[in-house]
Amino acid sequence: MHGLDFLTYGWRPYAWGPPIFEIFWSSLLVLDISVIVLLVSGKRRSGLSLALAIMAADVTVNAYAYFILQIPGFAVALLLQTLFLIFILCSISYVWPRQTAEK
Repeated sequence: MHGLDFLTYGWRPYAWGPPIFEIFWSSLLVLDISVIVLLVSGKRRSGLSLALAIMAADVTVNAYAYFILQIPGFAVALLLQTLFLIFILCSISYVWPRQTAEK
């Protein structure tokens, strides 16, 4: 979605938001790609940890933007992101690589 935002609205797709949030939301494009690169390159623990951190931060920032700053338009996205965060939390123990004993 962040890539689509950049393609649709240019290099500052979140200029309407507070500057610190704009920086955060813009950084998600790079961070999301980093998760994919880590997972594809076999660094599953790092990729899963980063994915969890990103979604926890994203839900927190977007909840603040919606409930405290009352920026409209976050209701559906916040719900979907919260559900995805719950999915990650519930499934991470199943996909987390097991430690192998050294010989």
